Amino acid sequence: MARFFRACLFLANTLVIVLGVSLCGFSSAFLSNASPNAVRTDLFPKDVLYGFLTLGIACLIVSAHGCFTGYKASRPHMVGFASLLLLIVAAQILLAFVTLSHSRSPLGPVAQIWNTASQAERAEFESFFGCCSLNGLADNLGNSSSPTSQHQPDEDLVAGSLAATSAASAASAESCSATGLPHCLPLMAHHWELLTRTVGLVILVLSLIPVSAVVIAAGLWINTAAKPKGDRVSIIGSIDTFDEAFVMQAAEHKRFEPGTGSNDDDR
Repeated sequence: MARFFRACLFLANTLVIVLGVSLCGFSSAFLSNASPNAVRTDLFPKDVLYGFLTLGIACLIVSAHGCFTGYKASRPHMVGFASLLLLIVAAQILLAFVTLSHSRSPLGPVAQIWNTASQAERAEFESFFGCCSLNGLADNLGNSSSPTSQHQPDEDLVAGSLAATSAASAASAESCSATGLPHCLPLMAHHWELLTRTVGLVILVLSLIPVSAVVIAAGLWINTAAKPKGDRVSIIGSIDTFDEAFVMQAAEHKRFEPGTGSNDDDR
């Protein structure tokens, strides 16, 4: 039975390794915008991505320890391995709920991403989602702000800036209404909500992998618990048998030694 649990433990460790590699690859692709659709990778919370990267590295380290535990079949190593897996399960469930919480209010993060994006990045968003402008209003022209926004401006400069902003807003709204394209805010918010909800549910379901590894480690611990006692009894029995055989051989040898009573009686 112990061999069966050891084989299952190696299989569970393989799945934990796959989980770790997947988390590291997913987070690295989104953080570096290396995915085929780089625009879509911007619409995901960065704090969750760093959490995924840390969790993936932890999975790889713990899985290496699990392979060593399965090879040695040592009870202390099994306890340590199961404890680390329980920590991974807790962190994974926490990250899943944090990811799901980001899907409840997507408008704020999406608007912030749009406002901090350059004109080229906004054009990529519009091309990808097939939309025009964020919400038909001014798209935070502070991205290309002038020095007057950082110092106390003159009244004439303020009036000129407001007039330019109003003109730009009117031109943007007119151009978007002429194209007939929808605004980008609801489309980007829907994408943010769908992506965070899907990833959160997937991470929550994948927490069953380390949970199964914990169960298998517990089964292996139970099946190897009586093994040291059995080895000790067999070793003690072997020593007693050896001692008994040695005593009998010594007595037999002493019986046939010259000058002993047993030898004289035989003569």
